[in-house]
This record gives sequence, structure tokens and C-alpha cells, in this order.
Amino acid sequence: MSKLRGPLALALAGLMGTLMAQTPAEKPLTEKDLLKKMDTIGAAPKKKQLGLEGTGLDEKKKAPTPKKEKGETVITALEATFDQKTREAVFTGKVVVKDPEFNVECDRLDAFLKKVTEASAADKPAADPPPAPKPPAGEAEKGGGLDHAVADANPGNVVLITQQKLGDDGSITKNVGKGRRATYDAKTGDVVLTGMPSVQQGINLCVAQDESTVMTLNRDGRMKVVGPHTTTIKDSANLEGK
Repeated sequence: MSKLRGPLALALAGLMGTLMAQTPAEKPLTEKDLLKKMDTIGAAPKKKQLGLEGTGLDEKKKAPTPKKEKGETVITALEATFDQKTREAVFTGKVVVKDPEFNVECDRLDAFLKKVTEASAADKPAADPPPAPKPPAGEAEKGGGLDHAVADANPGNVVLITQQKLGDDGSITKNVGKGRRATYDAKTGDVVLTGMPSVQQGINLCVAQDESTVMTLNRDGRMKVVGPHTTTIKDSANLEGK
């Protein structure tokens, strides 16, 4: 038998040395196993993974979800006045407010806008840092907007507030609030009803029993009642059977 030379001979010599070093308890290599080991000699090692699985770094960066815009508020009335100095707008006569969060019907609406104060350049000391750059075109500057509003009803009438809330199960609940006065806080989203108020949430009804009773509705559908009142909770199953 001719002698093997070159890298193949060295590889076989290494494998034979490994085979001879096995203990009697170990299973001897078959010809098939030997050929497999020969095929793997000199093969490039596989690249080790960086262990990024499960960390989110191995995935493509997802674009942030854009914030949902609040939308615009439309107010219609028979008359309206606006004081630039006090930033107060007064609407009278069949006032209707259509807002993405709720609708209001009343006889008078006093809307107070946020005050925006800007110091003149002459009043600024020379050591002040340069003014901040203006926002890009299309982006609204901070400041302004509605601060709070007060809706009133004429004697014998009521302020009517309607609100539709989407539940987690996809159902829509209609909330209806009534009172002689309603005050809205744009910062908290609370609507405070006074003047013998009442609130109907779906099929449930809450009615004030005293002039001191105050009911508060929030933009997320929560309600708070302070003062004497009566709450009627109806059984939806009985209503469906009728």
C-alpha cells in the first residue's frame, strides 16, 4: 500500500490518534463517522450569533405611532363678541358646540382662551441667551388654545351635554348630562354640572335631589357625584326581553 502524503495524510494521522486514544467503554468510530469527520476538517467555523434574540435589537426599528390629533371645535351662535385684552369670547343665542370629545347646547357660552405673554425685546437684558428657534412650518407654536368655558341656560332651560365613549369591546355608550350650568376645564377634561344636574350613562340614570349636588363628567367616561342624588340602575336583560 502506497503511503499517503500531504494534508490528507496529516488529517488521517490525527484521526487515527484520536481513535486510538478512546477508552474501551467508548463506541469506536465507523467508516461513515470517519468520513464525516474528514469532511469537516479545514471547514470555516460558523459565525457566532451575537445573542440579540429577544432583546428587540435583532428586529427592524419600528416607526413610532403618530399621535391622534384632537381635531377642531366648531361653535355656532346667533351673536358673538371677543375681547382681545381679556381673551374672552362670549356666544349667545342657540349656542351649539361640536367638539371631538362632546357636544354642548346652551343659551350662553363664555370661553376663556389661554393667555400668551411675550416680553418685548427692549425689556430683555443684553445678557439674555438668543431666542429659541421658531417651530418648523406646519407645527403649531405652544400657548393659546381654550383654557376653560362656562355654559349657562336661560330660566326654564337646561344645558345639554352629549358624549359618546367607545368601550374596550367595541361598544358605544352615550352619556347625556343636563344642568343649568356646565363648566369645562380643558386641562383636566372635566365637565362640572350644577343646578339640579342629571347624568344618564347608557341605560343608567343619576338625578340630583338638592341644589348643592355637583356632578363631574370626565373625557374618559368617568363620573363623580357629590351631594344628595338618586341613581337608577336598569337591568339590560329585562329591557331586551320587552
